[in-house]
Amino acid sequence: MVSNLPRCTCGSAQAMVKHEQDQKLIQFLMGLNSEYNTIRGNILVMRPLPSVAVAYGMLIQEEKQREIQAASPLMPEHTSMNEKIVRIWTSHHSLQICALSS
Repeated sequence: MVSNLPRCTCGSAQAMVKHEQDQKLIQFLMGLNSEYNTIRGNILVMRPLPSVAVAYGMLIQEEKQREIQAASPLMPEHTSMNEKIVRIWTSHHSLQICALSS
């Protein structure tokens, strides 16, 4: 059945739809596990609130990033590379240089 209701020209209908979408988003986010508290908080402070689809995409991206981080722990060679940088930086430092500067 097609209804001949007048069109809304004041914007109230759009505001009502946005409010309903925001409520669905909040309901979706509150149903997440506690491991998603950070991303949930980040989404809830966004203005305007994103759609459920955008928030879902952000959550998927977060999950993928966690999987990548879990699969590739910090390799020992990265740590040794940092030590080499420190050694290079401090290799010219000596007691005589310290005595001259004081």
